Amino acid sequence: MMDHNIINKDFRKDIGEALWRLRRERKLRISTVAKDVGYVESKIDLLEMGRQFDYGLIRKLAKYYNVDIKFMFE
Repeated sequence: MMDHNIINKDFRKDIGEALWRLRRERKLRISTVAKDVGYVESKIDLLEMGRQFDYGLIRKLAKYYNVDIKFMFE
């Protein structure tokens, strides 16, 4: 079973910032991404701000942006 204490504020913020940068680099609006991946804008916004962690959404966004994601735990 996964220890959810590793998904702390800093971890969420780093993931969110990385996803935000990918979207901005591609000059995509959050509304476009939300429509294309089938999630509401607010979920993506909360994820990008680091306020929420949704592994399923992270995987969908990574696939949408055509990037690989790897999580390393030490």
